[in-house]
Amino acid sequence: MQNIIRFSIFGNFERFNTNNLDMYLKLIDFFRQKSYKPATANELQLQTSGQAGQARIIIMPIFFNDMGASVEISSNRINFQKIIDIKSSVSSLNEAFRNEFTDLLSLFLADMELTANRVALNYDIFDIKINNKMPIVSSYYKSSNNVEMSVRNMSRIMVENENSNVITEKYVDLSNNIVKYSYDINTMAENQIMRFNFSNIPKMYKSYMDISLEIEKGME
Repeated sequence: MQNIIRFSIFGNFERFNTNNLDMYLKLIDFFRQKSYKPATANELQLQTSGQAGQARIIIMPIFFNDMGASVEISSNRINFQKIIDIKSSVSSLNEAFRNEFTDLLSLFLADMELTANRVALNYDIFDIKINNKMPIVSSYYKSSNNVEMSVRNMSRIMVENENSNVITEKYVDLSNNIVKYSYDINTMAENQIMRFNFSNIPKMYKSYMDISLEIEKGME
């Protein structure tokens, strides 16, 4: 079971498609110096103007290393992701992310002169220690043969002067003895102002990491 931490920035990044050769070669050179290997992914884009049903495919870059880290670039989102196969906690995933991306992310944002209108921090954490103390919608499920359970909580708070959603979900698969905790901490999608850059994006993911640690601590 793969435990994942992913930090995402949202904006217009179509200029990084492989048809823009100068920019693509600049990306390759940047990530080569960080020991990342290149790959690509096809992105299907539906046309919003002109003849209905028209679509086009653009090829967007992905960079990865042998340590479970990757940078996935699409036309409207860039994911900085770290995967750990062993049992993990929020704190260990945060440490792995910082070790992998703190310098790389800051340099990447500055070198590519990136701006964004939204950021998000996500975790998927698996555990084989079943804890099914969760609310149920009906007493029927107290005696029935339950196979799955889930609970979701959401709050909205100010983080670094940004209105942010804090979402946590716990999913229990009783038949396979698996518990999955998912975290999603993000800025409001309604605010489309391009206000994030190299100066404040690191502050956002560090503040979001602090919140994730508070959530995990509250589970004990």
